[in-house]
Amino acid sequence: MVLDYWYRSGQDFISSLGVDLAKLPSENQMRESLSDKNKQKYFQTITYRSLAIGTHSVYPCFSGDFAVFHSHIMKPEFRRRGIGSLSYLLACKNFIETFNLQRVLFGTPNQNIGAMRIKEKLQIREIDLQLKVPSLLRDGISCRYFELTPEELSKKLETFGL
Repeated sequence: MVLDYWYRSGQDFISSLGVDLAKLPSENQMRESLSDKNKQKYFQTITYRSLAIGTHSVYPCFSGDFAVFHSHIMKPEFRRRGIGSLSYLLACKNFIETFNLQRVLFGTPNQNIGAMRIKEKLQIREIDLQLKVPSLLRDGISCRYFELTPEELSKKLETFGL
């Protein structure tokens, strides 16, 4: 599913997210990385009615401090249905508990409207930050940055009755 998203969704779609296709690893490199048991704890599958439809991941992840959150609903027919909002919160909860994180950071390209809508809907706090991490984004793509602490997450989970 992950490989289909990155390599068979079409270059126009992947490019519309701000991704520099030249920075995307080869499909074989991605396959090897995904099969690495040590890296699998950094990924979570998004499921809807027992169907895998996407992933959440954290990279980089500094256990005990912070991680940068990534989310992809891989199956287009499940985008814009509100699934991301709930899965964001549940994944953040799992990553915070697994890695004892003090905060989860989100760097979202301005043109990724779906991801921006989720941050607005969940009222995830925007912060003034310039983060230099390895990225698949094209040079010059501007991002907005957001932060979620364990305390803020608890309140949001309560709102959803989780």
